[in-house]
Amino acid sequence: MTLSLLKPTLYQAEPAPSRPSLRGMHCGACGHAFFPPQDLGCERCGAVGSALQPRELAGSGTLMARVTVHVHAKPERPAPFVIGTVRLDDGPMVRTLLDASPDTLPPIGSPMVAVLSPVASAESPVVHDLRFSLAQPNQSQE
Repeated sequence: MTLSLLKPTLYQAEPAPSRPSLRGMHCGACGHAFFPPQDLGCERCGAVGSALQPRELAGSGTLMARVTVHVHAKPERPAPFVIGTVRLDDGPMVRTLLDASPDTLPPIGSPMVAVLSPVASAESPVVHDLRFSLAQPNQSQE
C-alpha cells in the first residue's frame, strides 16, 4: 500500500518493518550531513555543486528539547501540540512535531523514532505527515 505523504520532498515511507527516513544532504568536501535538503551550499564549509549529494537519514535520534504550544496563529493547526528538537543518529538536529500528548511529555534524552501520522489537508482527505515518537524498548536504534 502506498501512503500519500504531506511533504514527500522531505521524507519517505519505507517498507515495513522499517521506519520513515528523512531526505537530507551530505557534503563530500567536509562530511557534514544536513536537513532539510538544499543546493545553496554546505552549512558548515560552504561547498557547492557536486560536493553536495542527497543522503537518506535514518528516522531515529535523541530528544534534545520539547515544548507544548498552547496557542497557534493558524486555525488549521489545533492546539495544544508538542514540538521537539531531535538530534538524528545521522547527525543533523531537526525541529519536528512530536507524536506525544501535552500531558505525557517524553523526557529529554529519550530515544525517538520517526512515524507517519494521518492528517487532514486541503489537497486530500487523508495524508500522512512525519512525527517523532518515543521509541519503545523493542524498537532498535539503527
